[in-house]
Order: sequence, then structure tokens, then C-alpha cells
Amino acid sequence: MVDCFGPCELDRVVQLPGQPPKSLFYYFAEAEFDPFSKPLVLWLNGGPGCSSLGVGAFSENGPFRPNGQVLIRNEHSWNTEANMLYLEAPIGVGFPYAADSSAYDGVTDLITARDNLAFLQKWFLKFPQYKNRSLFITGERLLKFCSILDYELLDLEIPTIGAVGRLVKAGIPVLVYRLGLGLSEKKTRFYADE
Repeated sequence: MVDCFGPCELDRVVQLPGQPPKSLFYYFAEAEFDPFSKPLVLWLNGGPGCSSLGVGAFSENGPFRPNGQVLIRNEHSWNTEANMLYLEAPIGVGFPYAADSSAYDGVTDLITARDNLAFLQKWFLKFPQYKNRSLFITGERLLKFCSILDYELLDLEIPTIGAVGRLVKAGIPVLVYRLGLGLSEKKTRFYADE
């Protein structure tokens, strides 16, 4: 394990409430143009065991792609239209790890969603300028992580996190909601296609 000093040490998550000490990892790609008017997209890859960095960020919709020797610009990056937050989850996938090996025992979708929620809460404390922005939770493969995280967000009833909805590939309609005191009266359907 490599020790991290300097700016990255500020992002180190050393303990999540009710859980053994865990360290999560994220990659943030700010929107290229007018980032303060753009929404925030939380990208989660599933698998299980599939990296949000290796697949989502560096193979599909992130700002750069490897060409075998160096990173090259991805002309179709989603950060041209949104602020992209790629989260590695659960612990044991990619860079996230736990100091206590017992944390790897019995990792469930609900535990992962709660870890993701704890991460989001800390991330918004560190970057409050994104807190009141529209938040889209999306990804691919095990999208149940997105659904469980949606419900965890709704249970908290935190009006400062503007969860708008989920983007799902293949044109599947998904309820778009505004977080405040639960689901808003206005229920809109949102379609997304890859």
C-alpha cells in the first residue's frame, strides 16, 4: 500500500459511520465549459467487481482514453455537458480498500449503497459549490446500486442534495424526481439512450 501525502490526503476517507475503516476512491472531471451551470453526474460501474475508472472513465465517457502509451482526449466525453464524478465501489474493487479484512466479509448491495451515500455526503462537504446542483446517478451493469442509493438519499430527506434521477441505457423510462421532502408532486419521465 502506498501512502498518500499532500492534496490527495484531504480526500482520504478513514472511517464511515457504523462500518470498519474504509478508504474509497473517486475521479472528478469538471465540465469543460461553464461548470457551475452544469449538473453533477455520479457514475457507478457494476459487475460485480468492475472499475468505474477503468471502464467508465477511461474506456467510455471520461475526458481521456489510453492509446497504449499515453492518454488521449476523448471527443465524446460526457464532461462536455456535465460535471462527472466516478466512484469506485464497493471496497475491494479498484482502489478502495478496508484497513480491517473483516470489512470485506458480507459486503452487500445495501452496505455498498450506504458507503456510497456516506462518500457523497463527505464529497459535498468538501465541494459545497456542487451541493445545490441537479444530481444524476447513473452507470452500467449492476444498476441496482443506483436504485438503492436513490432510496437511501430519499430516506435522508436532505434538501441540499438535488438528486434529479437516474439515467439508464436502452431508452428505459425512469422516474425523475426532485429531492426535498421525498418525491415531489411533479413526476416526470426521463429517457436516456446510449
